[in-house]
Amino acid sequence: MNVDGVITETRTITRDESYDDAWMVERLNSGIQEIAALFVIPGLSTSDTVSALTTINNVAMPSDFHRDLYLATTETYPNGLILSPNLKDLIAQTDQEETGDVRQVAVEFQTLYYAPVPSEAAETITLYYYKTPTAITLVSDLPAWIPVHLQRVLMVNYLAKEIFSQIEEGIDGQTPRTAMFSSLYAQALMLLERFYPHASKPKYQITSTPVWF
Repeated sequence: MNVDGVITETRTITRDESYDDAWMVERLNSGIQEIAALFVIPGLSTSDTVSALTTINNVAMPSDFHRDLYLATTETYPNGLILSPNLKDLIAQTDQEETGDVRQVAVEFQTLYYAPVPSEAAETITLYYYKTPTAITLVSDLPAWIPVHLQRVLMVNYLAKEIFSQIEEGIDGQTPRTAMFSSLYAQALMLLERFYPHASKPKYQITSTPVWF
């Protein structure tokens, strides 16, 4: 389904022309980001590389990193480095003065921390994670990682609830259209959750040696 089709159908439902295409597209992008934050979506899994330098113990994550680093590998440890759940645990489990091949990593916000610091030359780390969804435009299709049979019920109902939440005055605390389309959107989210198998997620393990997760 294309974005323009979602907007046209939503306008038919809401019978409100006061929200322009730019507003609609912005809200749809917010909805797509919301879905990606709620579920681990296999279609958003990706990989990229970063360089661990000899002069510092951290590097920025790839710009499209969104969530859940679930595997990190190097040439020395192709089966996987140790993933620490946070920087605090990484510091507690490693010698901060040690140098050598990177064995352990942790993500804190948008930064990757690693230990030990490479001793002689920068080391390439390959990261596997879930990326930020690509923004849609008025002329684009909805993301392919949203199953075709759920695209309409997800995005039309999401956009309709967003519009009704703006235009319903809530007299006596009642917003029936907002409630109805919020419920339809929630039902669509449940269908999406059932559609996907369990995807790869981080499996944190603090050990003395890298292991395969």
